[in-house]
Amino acid sequence: MGIAAKRGVALALNSPEAFLAETQMPFSPLSSLRCALAAAYLLGLTSLAHAEKRELCFVLPLSGGQHPFGESIRRGAEFAKIEAQDCPGSDAPCALKETILTFEDHQGEPARAATAVRRLLQTNSCDGFVVFGSPPSLAVADILERAKKPTIAMGSTDKIQSGRQHIFRSMPSSLEATKPLVEEAVRRGLQKVASVSTEHDGMLANRDAFAAQRGSPFIKSVAVNPGETDFRAIAAQLNAAKPDGIFVTLMPQQASLFARQVRQVGYRGDLFS
Repeated sequence: MGIAAKRGVALALNSPEAFLAETQMPFSPLSSLRCALAAAYLLGLTSLAHAEKRELCFVLPLSGGQHPFGESIRRGAEFAKIEAQDCPGSDAPCALKETILTFEDHQGEPARAATAVRRLLQTNSCDGFVVFGSPPSLAVADILERAKKPTIAMGSTDKIQSGRQHIFRSMPSSLEATKPLVEEAVRRGLQKVASVSTEHDGMLANRDAFAAQRGSPFIKSVAVNPGETDFRAIAAQLNAAKPDGIFVTLMPQQASLFARQVRQVGYRGDLFS
C-alpha cells in the first residue's frame, strides 16, 4: 500500500495502480480550481473586475521534464475560463470570461522564466502573473515586484514572497506539505525508510523536510536527473536495502515509471509521494 499527499491530507493508496494514477496527475482534478482562485485573486487585487480588457499571463514549463505540471495548469486555466462564460456576474472569478490568458514556456529553467517575464512586460499588457516552480519564481520575483505586478507563485520556498508586497506563494512550504506524510508513516510504524528524488529544488526540499520532521535519516537516498526514465538499477539498490517504505519525490512521469520498475524487482513495501 502507498501513501500520497494531496490537499494537505495523507491518502492511503491501496494498490500500485492507485499510486500510478495519483502520480500521473500532478494537479488534476484541482488544476481548474487552483487556477480559478489564482486568477480571481489577481483580478481582485488589481481592481480590474469591471475593466473592459484584462490579461493574465502564465509563465510555465510547457516543454521539458516538468511539462506535465505546466500543461495541467494551462488546461485548468482554460477550463476555468470556459466555466466562467455562464457566470452571471462581473466580479472575479466571473471576470475570467473577459480575461485574455497568455502562456509562456520557461521549460523549467529560471533564466528562461526571467527572459519570458521581461518580454511579456515589454510586449503585453499583463495585469497579473502566475509562475510555476520555486527556482523560476525566485528568478522573476524581483522583476515583478519592481513592476508592481500581482503574482501568484506556485513554489514551496518562503524566499519567494519574503519582503515583497506583490508576490504571493500559493503552495505550502515543504515542511507543511510533508507533515501529514510523516504523521502517517509514524502511525503505520514504518522504521526503515528510503528515498528517491529528482534533482530539483522543490523535490529535494520535500525530501529533506520529510527526513527532518521524522527525526531520522533515510537508510538509503538516491537522486536522479530530471530526464531519467530507467530506474531498474536504482530500484534494485533500494529494494536490497529492505526499507519499510520509500519516499518518492520524482517528477510525475518519473514517479509512475519508478513505481512500476520497483515493483518488478520485488519491492512490496509502501510508496510515499
